Amino acid sequence: MRIILEVYKNYFNFNGKSTRMDYNIFMIFSLIVWTFLFMFDTSSDFFITYDVVGNFIVNDMTIRFGYTSIAFFIISLIPWISLSVRRLRDAGLSPYWILLFLVPVAQLVAYIMCIFAPSNRRKHPVTA
Repeated sequence: MRIILEVYKNYFNFNGKSTRMDYNIFMIFSLIVWTFLFMFDTSSDFFITYDVVGNFIVNDMTIRFGYTSIAFFIISLIPWISLSVRRLRDAGLSPYWILLFLVPVAQLVAYIMCIFAPSNRRKHPVTA
């Protein structure tokens, strides 16, 4: 619980480093909370439904966006980005690798680097 509170307390802190355990615990916490919120949204009909074109539809079940899961995503987006930047620094990589999360296929590479890369104790020129 301390790790999750630290992540939210360091909302806009892009400096420093975060360990692999901090990153993994926050990602597991986010996945669990988002799953429960999505289940709540779908069971209580507390969602917005769109078709593929983007038109609002009431009874079609094409794409669902739950209000509470969207709110959690918005609240957790900046802490997740700052935690990922700190985790990349801890792994000895440039924080600019966070831009890989914008490329659909490269996201998997970036997640694997954040989750499995060991801590690097050397000073990186960009991360020093």
